[in-house]
Amino acid sequence: MAGGGAHSGCPMSNTNLLLQRLPPTERKVLRSLCEPVELAAEQVLQHSGEPIWQLLFPLRGCVALLTQLDAHTPLELGMVGREGCLGASALLGVAASPLQAQAQGQGLAWRLPLAQWPEALASCASLRPLLLRLIWVELHQWATASGCWRFHALAPRMARWLLMRQDRAGSDGFAITHQQLADQLGVRRVGVTQAAGVMQRGGLISYHRGHLTVTDRAGLMGAACSCYRRDLSAYREGFRQSPRQAVA
Repeated sequence: MAGGGAHSGCPMSNTNLLLQRLPPTERKVLRSLCEPVELAAEQVLQHSGEPIWQLLFPLRGCVALLTQLDAHTPLELGMVGREGCLGASALLGVAASPLQAQAQGQGLAWRLPLAQWPEALASCASLRPLLLRLIWVELHQWATASGCWRFHALAPRMARWLLMRQDRAGSDGFAITHQQLADQLGVRRVGVTQAAGVMQRGGLISYHRGHLTVTDRAGLMGAACSCYRRDLSAYREGFRQSPRQAVA
């Protein structure tokens, strides 16, 4: 669950992009119903199969959406950053979450507890349709990811993942180890190390002691599989804005 106390210095400049799409009066009401929470690295925010108890609007940081089959390592299907929120699927009338949500690195978010949902939906007429559009975007992303894992090679998939993470990090650099990246991609660490070495020698990224920096975004986009552009198209169709534009 989302832990950490209230962050008294939560700056207005870190507004979640989904909240910014609400009319100012509705946004003010919704913000009054939320509480700021800090996210810790690798913190589990939602367990698969357990009731959804919060809407979480990230301000900083990134949340991985994971699925697990049998005893295998959890596989990442998508990410949530400042462009979206966690828990929107509760609007479909299904209480349990289909995926596990885990923070990637430290972050900050606005949390709307379950008890506040009726008031929020009644007071903010734009919230429900906005969250339903987000669900469509997420379904598109998960469907693309499923095909990506099956048909695309590691290096293009890894380039796509790095671009997605950069979009949501709000900067060109972020903390990630080779083992963490291997776990997210569902591959062996040696494969990630080899692919990262090729990208680093090609000037696409730099990596030092668990911190990765994208040094040539255009080159990385050229190395990524077509799924990254499919994700961008889904965002443009769903929100008329790409995640990169949203978090820049």
